[in-house]
Amino acid sequence: MQNRLIFSSVPKLIKSNQFLPIDAKIEKHFAGYDSKELFEKNLKIMPEDWYYRNNIVNYTRNKQGYRTKNFKEIDWANSLVMFGCSNVFGIGVDNTNTIAVHLSNLLKVPVVNLGVEGSSINYSLHNATILRHSYPMPLGVINLWTHYSRTVYYNKRYLENCGDWNKSHHYFSAWSNDDSHSESYALIASKTSNIYWEKIKHYEASLFPDTGRLLNCDIYIPTDFARDLVHPGINSNKMIAEKIANKINL
Repeated sequence: MQNRLIFSSVPKLIKSNQFLPIDAKIEKHFAGYDSKELFEKNLKIMPEDWYYRNNIVNYTRNKQGYRTKNFKEIDWANSLVMFGCSNVFGIGVDNTNTIAVHLSNLLKVPVVNLGVEGSSINYSLHNATILRHSYPMPLGVINLWTHYSRTVYYNKRYLENCGDWNKSHHYFSAWSNDDSHSESYALIASKTSNIYWEKIKHYEASLFPDTGRLLNCDIYIPTDFARDLVHPGINSNKMIAEKIANKINL
């Protein structure tokens, strides 16, 4: 997993009111944890009728690396916006099978996928602040909160998504030394998000039980898995989209 994203200047991006770009080094058919090497390993252990043995995964992304339209082409005022980590980005599933696409098909409105692999609650709140400050108010916002223990490390020329995959990182070590730190930030982020979107449809849930219990929001447990055998699969994404559609009630 590539977690360090190098830019010309992170503060400059913030000052210019831009969403944080995603690492553009993602192949057409593989991305992040869903690597070609892992796929070849999984081929050896999965049954002959495994769906991904004969079905490819396409990753189509915009200029900033997000799995959605180019931002200038989006009708923000008539769209829902979804924030989250790799579960929202849709690691391991085709473009047509992300939660955002299933939700769009159910509600008959565009859903902007702002999911970022390996990202944190901090990362989502960062981009939500840019959206609230610099873009038209959307129809609604969905937060599928990731695990509260993750964080983002800002440096002048790069940011790094930190989680249990790089526990030795000095910033993450300090961040996770006491759970009360990450728990407090997650609670503040949730309250901030509710303030941002209090005048529109706003829904919160998580695929991480610890986060769901902390933030007192709905918890979704995957029932099948994507090509990488880790992230939620096609049926799980459909199920989550159906439950969100019932909750958001456009």
